Amino acid sequence: MANCKVIAVTNQKGGVGKSIFAHDKNGKVAAAYRSLTKEVLELERKTERFRDDAAR
Repeated sequence: MANCKVIAVTNQKGGVGKSIFAHDKNGKVAAAYRSLTKEVLELERKTERFRDDAAR
């Protein structure tokens, strides 16, 4: 989840370059970004498992 903080930035109210989590860690956007990140990581894990199984 550390990468989310680096990637997620907001442009609201002078917050250019500021992490979504620093801007409003409990907001809707931060929650949606956490959810998206979790989904992407789960898909990556499944893809890796599939690659490992295919190599056997």
